[in-house]
Amino acid sequence: MWPQPKPSKRPQHVRTIDPDKTWIAGLVGMLTRYRGLFSLFSGKLIFAAAALKWMNWHAALTIVLVGAGLIACLWITRIFFLRYIRCSERLHAICHEFRDELPNLTDVKASKRARGDALQRVLNEFVNQIAAIYRHQFADDSTRCALRLLDQSGENFTTVARSTGFEKSRKTNSEPVPVSAGLAKAIREKDAQGVFLIPDIPTAIEDEIWHPTKTDGLPDVKFLMVAPVNVVDRKQKQTVGILYVSSLKRRFSGPDTLSMKAFSDYLGTVLAVVADADSRMQKRGKAK
Repeated sequence: MWPQPKPSKRPQHVRTIDPDKTWIAGLVGMLTRYRGLFSLFSGKLIFAAAALKWMNWHAALTIVLVGAGLIACLWITRIFFLRYIRCSERLHAICHEFRDELPNLTDVKASKRARGDALQRVLNEFVNQIAAIYRHQFADDSTRCALRLLDQSGENFTTVARSTGFEKSRKTNSEPVPVSAGLAKAIREKDAQGVFLIPDIPTAIEDEIWHPTKTDGLPDVKFLMVAPVNVVDRKQKQTVGILYVSSLKRRFSGPDTLSMKAFSDYLGTVLAVVADADSRMQKRGKAK
């Protein structure tokens, strides 16, 4: 791991941090700032010029190459530190939103509409923060996230939340995915475990793991990761949603699926809490 911000020798309270102002401690932190990198670059040129004048071109070239290697290492350290801290900030935002909305999600005395609005806020925040995490992690601004949930009929998965950046026509042209076809069927055949990596939609249609819809030809999606969202009720697992992460640039691979599974499991926990509140609300209504 890269060096961390210097800890205090005395107890301290940290309420929040600004990722753009929190920096690495010590000499490495100083050198990975823009002014530090510029100072190294300038010093490299000065020493190379001096070596060329007073020594020989071999020494000058060595100074240039060593200096370039050092600057490259510091630049890579800077990039990974910023990715780390910005992803951590987004991860906190996901949990923070659920915690704040939990009373609204589980209040059996609240109206169905109020609880539905709270769930929609949680889902919207969830897909936007997931997309942001992967954008920072992959340095890919084309990353998007969407979520389908099982509808009330139990026969289709419909899109309930999308991150920003999708084509606007997706919302008006979106179609449900039957539970008996496409990804829903493929997920069930894999015991609702793991993540599907899809290099492109036409290939997935040929392999019969993608149900064709009117939005398949839109240019905002190419590579995909797809994971089931499962809830467990009385030790019975049920797939209630499908989580999608897409990109135009990055072809997803196995290691990328680890965090994807964690996010889908977290969302499954949220939905299980909501389902439990719905059940209690129904029992309360019958008791009256």
